Amino acid sequence: MNLAQNPTEKRKVLFYTLGLFVMYKLSSNPKIL
Repeated sequence: MNLAQNPTEKRKVLFYTLGLFVMYKLSSNPKIL
């Protein structure tokens, strides 16, 4: 599975990672909202 040659999969992984990061930030610091 080569993600580098598949932009759609690469983007999906990027958004998934970004989503996890945002959820982690929100759960660790609720006052950000």
